[in-house]
Parts: sequence; C-alpha cells; structure tokens
Amino acid sequence: MHLLQESTKQETFENRQIVGQTIKGSEILTESGLVSVHGIYYRYILNNGQAVDVQDDYTIIEANGNILTLEPLK
Repeated sequence: MHLLQESTKQETFENRQIVGQTIKGSEILTESGLVSVHGIYYRYILNNGQAVDVQDDYTIIEANGNILTLEPLK
C-alpha cells in the first residue's frame, strides 16, 4: 500500500494533462515570462537556456509546481 501512495503523489494535473504537449512559440508571453496552457498561466524555463523563438514549436517536458520546462522542437 505504501508504494501505491508514493506513486500517486507524483501524479499531478500538470504531469497527467500538460507534460508532453506541444505549444507554439507565438503563444509564449516573453514580456511577462508566462505561458498559457488550457487557460492556466504558468511560468516557464527553456531547457536550452536560449531566448524564445516565436517561429518555433516547443514541447513541455517537465512540470514542477507552477513552472514548466520547455524544449524546442528542432
């Protein structure tokens, strides 16, 4: 039973519904440092440390609290 409790603790809404989705660079609000996913605003970081390119698409690879890690699709 303890293992089952531990595995369900890490299953957040973000991990179930948001991680793995693709978003357009044009949807990322670089001025505010936010991105809207399903109507919820999250802070974001890019895993490559570069600036957002509005022409690129990004995959959400991790969610940690209210911060999403994005990876460019290239």
